[in-house]
Amino acid sequence: MSHRFVLVGSVNAGKSSIFNRLIWSYRAIVTDIAGTTRDFIDHRLILPSWPVIIMDTPGIDVDAHLDEKTTHRIHTADTIIFVLNVQTWRTAREDVIHDAIVRSWSKNKTRIVINKIDCVPTSEVLDFHSDCYAKGYTTIITTHTNDRSWVVPLLKACADRLTLDLTDDQSLTDHAQSNNQETIDLVDDETNNIIHSSEIKIGTSVDPTFLSPTAPLGFAFLGKPNAGKSSLTNMLAQAAISRVDAHAGTTRDYISYHGTRGNHEWILFDTAGLRKKGKRRDIEAIAYEKTMAMIGYLRPIIVYVIDSTVGPVDTDYHFLSSLLTDGHCLVFWLNKTDIATKEQITHAQTQLHFRYPHFPIVPLSAHDPSCRQRLIQTLNTVRKNRFIHLKTSRLNKAIINYELKKKPTFPKSKICKVLYITQSHINPTRLIVFVNHRERLTDAFKKRIENAIREEYPLQWVPILFTYKERSWEKKKTPPKKHPWSTKKN
Repeated sequence: MSHRFVLVGSVNAGKSSIFNRLIWSYRAIVTDIAGTTRDFIDHRLILPSWPVIIMDTPGIDVDAHLDEKTTHRIHTADTIIFVLNVQTWRTAREDVIHDAIVRSWSKNKTRIVINKIDCVPTSEVLDFHSDCYAKGYTTIITTHTNDRSWVVPLLKACADRLTLDLTDDQSLTDHAQSNNQETIDLVDDETNNIIHSSEIKIGTSVDPTFLSPTAPLGFAFLGKPNAGKSSLTNMLAQAAISRVDAHAGTTRDYISYHGTRGNHEWILFDTAGLRKKGKRRDIEAIAYEKTMAMIGYLRPIIVYVIDSTVGPVDTDYHFLSSLLTDGHCLVFWLNKTDIATKEQITHAQTQLHFRYPHFPIVPLSAHDPSCRQRLIQTLNTVRKNRFIHLKTSRLNKAIINYELKKKPTFPKSKICKVLYITQSHINPTRLIVFVNHRERLTDAFKKRIENAIREEYPLQWVPILFTYKERSWEKKKTPPKKHPWSTKKN
């Protein structure tokens, strides 16, 4: 079983910076604004012979109140990393955390981290050491995020309490980097972010991109702020994974959860609300970039959540157009149907079906107990269809048969013909269509090609991307050269 290391401290103490350093990746959002972290972010880190889960928590605010989720994590953690800001120490917020540690008899499993030591004189750091020793803490490590030399000593200090056998510092560092060699960028470590380690068997690996049929079912909730994405996440997880509030924009960083249903594994992602570019400010802009990068790399099925009482608006159409251009599979979830009228639900369904006729629409409330099973069944169907291989001979035969039913109409001497069609990529389904004149293609003719393919293959609920190419004229034989003495006119 994985060991749990939890980071606790006051706001702006530097917990997220230390969290990112420990996992060798930019996973948590880091800014100078106090209270940036609102969500509980977990990361599974595999080091030599000891897998651990490192957990980042929101900071204690001015009211010095410790919520139930943070208290629970302090009680259940194997090691507590108590982060102290050397610039603002000895405040009521640190006393609240200290009291919670004392009440849970966790002082022996607590490791003190004095952060931002590069901002104060050495004398103040020594006074800080003395105060921590006076409170009964024995393991104290000084850090600042511009230096990585403290990472391995901190991991070894956390492992010493668990009597874990670690290798030397250099091999531990190399192993940490090798396990995250593809996660140094913005989001390439996403599939290791889990909430419940007990649901993951040690030694199992998760496909990081959901690009194979054997990978777990991966899907992400997207939508405008206050559409109900976090409520759906908690409903599916049957636990308080995401923070739910009536205030729009509660979720900032995306959260992942690994669950099982029978013999099937699934990973869901709760994301921050989508806003227009002009309305994204500071932290929301960073959260949007991280979410889009995660979706572009992992390519989960997009469950687009829409408030039934409002219906789809221009902002939704803008993001949906971008997602379909990239070939993402879509499932529409009309949430809050328990408070919406029948006219509002029907109007939203009509609008979505008119613009996106090939994608499913699920009108259910997060409070409906049957929505969990219905959503998983719909997503399994979408995943099955996204890996269908289209035979070239059958594709071309379908186009010919469709044209025989009713020939397309074109202006005089501007006829466009399909010469050849083949599949070039799976997930997303991408087809290359060779035509005689690409400039003669019309939207109606493109729609006929898509309809012919969807009639032949069960590709409902899956986007199809087309690339149109014109016949190469270089392969044609060039006309014979005219003899210089010839008197014949052309």
